[in-house]
Amino acid sequence: MLGRHIFGYLPVNAVQGIVSFGIIAVFTRLLLPSEYGRYAIAMAGVQLALGACFYWLHASMGRFYESSARDGRLQHYLASGLFGFAATASAIGFLSGLALLLFARESEFFHVGLAGVSALIARALLMMGLEVARASRDVARYSLLESGQAVLGLALGVVLVLATDLRGAAPLWGITIANGIFVLIDLPRLLRKMGRFTPSAEELKRFARYGLPLSASILLEIVLSSSDRFLVGYFLGDAAVGVYAVGYSLADRTLAILFSWVTMAAVPLTFAALERDGPEAARALCRRNAESLLFIGLPATAGLALVADPLAAVMAGVEFRAAAAAIIPWIALAGLLHGVTLHYLHHSFLFAQRTDLLVWIMAVPAILNVILNVILIPVLGLNGAVVGTVAAYAVALVLSGIFGHRLFALPIPGRAMAGGLAATAVMAVAVWAVPDIGGVPGLFAKAIVGAAVYAAAALVLDLAGCRSRLRGIVWVQPQ
Repeated sequence: MLGRHIFGYLPVNAVQGIVSFGIIAVFTRLLLPSEYGRYAIAMAGVQLALGACFYWLHASMGRFYESSARDGRLQHYLASGLFGFAATASAIGFLSGLALLLFARESEFFHVGLAGVSALIARALLMMGLEVARASRDVARYSLLESGQAVLGLALGVVLVLATDLRGAAPLWGITIANGIFVLIDLPRLLRKMGRFTPSAEELKRFARYGLPLSASILLEIVLSSSDRFLVGYFLGDAAVGVYAVGYSLADRTLAILFSWVTMAAVPLTFAALERDGPEAARALCRRNAESLLFIGLPATAGLALVADPLAAVMAGVEFRAAAAAIIPWIALAGLLHGVTLHYLHHSFLFAQRTDLLVWIMAVPAILNVILNVILIPVLGLNGAVVGTVAAYAVALVLSGIFGHRLFALPIPGRAMAGGLAATAVMAVAVWAVPDIGGVPGLFAKAIVGAAVYAAAALVLDLAGCRSRLRGIVWVQPQ
């Protein structure tokens, strides 16, 4: 079942990957580094606010769908979620608008900030429906909504850059409009499922008990992943942020999409198994989840490091390429550490419903990252931000593994890890041996060789049970 659901989410993740690369490829050619830098800072702010202000609702909608459906509380569950969104969005919209008017009205950042607030609210509302679709295992609806808004947002952003003088704000207005359109498509379904609007104080308390600590922890995770951009901007300027953000996004976003692809399917199924069949059934799914994450994450990390130069040359504008290529290998390593931590080790806290402990655990690497950036960026420039990021993610992984194991012991697939490292090493040697002919042909040559060699090694070692899965696909029972 897990494998089928993972492949069900393949199209939406493929679209997200294409759009993420498209954003970099297009906007680094249409915008100046300083304009792209302001856009990158605003996007980091959107992610920060999304985690701090709305994640408690999104996480609770995903966690409690199964029990609400089982206990006949879906009406109160949905009404409470929408009420919580409306109250939060009203407060955020008012406070953000007031802050922009008071402190940024005359600055170049005003229009970018206004577009960021609008993108935040539209995205937060669409994510309510996305979480319900994912929790109910409605893969088709989730894929339609998420793929549609991603493609439309990029297209509208390009049109607005070319047709208006919005510049760095244009991509954010594209996101706002696209998410708003798909909210209008999805909201009637939620309202029909909800029926009467009867928010429940008890339901909101349950959401708050579970979700608010998660919001605090995800806020710290976003501080961990985004604070370097604000500090690079402070010490080195907007143009440096733009250059840094390109290299960071090419590596980190690629791995984030791959890890999310697996957990999109695994988390709802594991929650359902935990509710219906108990901890051991959940652990069995967790082991398969871990094997799948390693199967995908290890070669992707090594591959990004090995093709950093041609990848930056193909995907980024001329002014961004050199710095992006230097950053990509290290951010790929940080992305692997982050992916394993967020998409596997943190599940111990979710299953045990001890999300409060995540706040304290994530505070340590978040604070460490800020301290290291403040110390190292003035001395080492962008390399200082890279060093701080890798060190902080390593600390986050160790702390999450130690404390999470005490709450809900997750399987550690040692054989899958050893096999994945061996197959990745074989792949790395093969990719390194491919002559660097530059441009798109060079990038594709390395990618094709790497994928073919890793696939062969994975079949030999039967990583993540791929031989039996392949036989299940191609074997036809004789008549």
